[in-house]
Amino acid sequence: PDENPFVQVLTGTATGTPVRKIELKNSSNTVLPNGSGVLSFGDSPISATVTKSLRIRNAGNVPLNNLAVSLGGTHASDFSVDALPSGTLAAGGEIMEFTVRFTPTASGERTATLSVASDDPINNPFIIQLTGSAPVPMRLPALGCCCSSGCSTGGARERRQLSRR
Repeated sequence: PDENPFVQVLTGTATGTPVRKIELKNSSNTVLPNGSGVLSFGDSPISATVTKSLRIRNAGNVPLNNLAVSLGGTHASDFSVDALPSGTLAAGGEIMEFTVRFTPTASGERTATLSVASDDPINNPFIIQLTGSAPVPMRLPALGCCCSSGCSTGGARERRQLSRR
């Protein structure tokens, strides 16, 4: 018998091209751009700690693997990462949150870089700048006695310390 044309019905789901895509978001849920993103901690007194949260999101359609976070740069020791994220994020938007701390050890501007390694073929590593500052202490000159009979404190001088912003 003649079977021309032969018809076969196929069913299935198209998966498209596998895409690995890392995103880094701040606590306001704003996506930070790779290479030019900045996480600013503002001013903090020396030895005081300021914390900020970051989220790594897998915006791709396949798992994002080999995640690792590291710090580098001039003042990297003034910054730390709590509970270093590592491992894998599932496809379809899985998120991993972590905290970055800024504890300045000296006055002035403090900078470092935060790098997130992964198997994203385009954004590996994903790098943002970390910035913060510690005010420079300003000393006032010693205050002298204000009357001819001498100071009630026995001539002791008083010093005050202010912060310059």
